Amino acid sequence: MIITCYTGNSREGECIIAPLRQIACPIADLITLILYADMFQFNEAGEVQGQQHHVVTLFAEKCTPEFIHSLVEVSQEVMSPQTLIQFRILGGAMQRIDSNATAFAHRDKEGWSW
Repeated sequence: MIITCYTGNSREGECIIAPLRQIACPIADLITLILYADMFQFNEAGEVQGQQHHVVTLFAEKCTPEFIHSLVEVSQEVMSPQTLIQFRILGGAMQRIDSNATAFAHRDKEGWSW
């Protein structure tokens, strides 16, 4: 499953995510306009109270094809059908703010995964 979020002009967003639709024939394409907060409903199945949770976080200096390939390989070795790997592309407006301006100091990274 790929969950994507683009904030900005919806036509521009469609052009940006178009390559995702070329990766393979999707079982379902549910990409639509939603509120940003509604995107997190897709994580709820893995956040059930009482279940064991293990989180590993990493920042990617560069989002190279090799890095993405490594994420795909790791995702194929999951031990539970409820395993969730998130990868977020960083940049844009958040990268234009000085890294010392807020508590989030990783504005120079291209990606964030957990």
